[in-house]
Amino acid sequence: MTDNLRWIKTHCARMDHGGCGLLVGVKDNSIKDIQGDPDGFLNKGYICPKGLASSDRLTHSLRLKHPLKRAGKRGKGKWEKIEWKEAIDII
Repeated sequence: MTDNLRWIKTHCARMDHGGCGLLVGVKDNSIKDIQGDPDGFLNKGYICPKGLASSDRLTHSLRLKHPLKRAGKRGKGKWEKIEWKEAIDII
């Protein structure tokens, strides 16, 4: 599975601390494997389950790709797509 991959050194961007070192295996512009970087000063090659699943943040089918605004009462799960400018104005 890891043959013919281009390995990129990066870090985990979960924003919980400084970021553990990662090696990301890429093929055809797509993430195929994630491993802990043995040279990572925080994790020394270890990778937690959240780090292993970090590529899902980019590829998951339910990932948000545009701003949403509540379109009903809180807790009803109704949302409407809005433009970025409107979202920024709201916050």
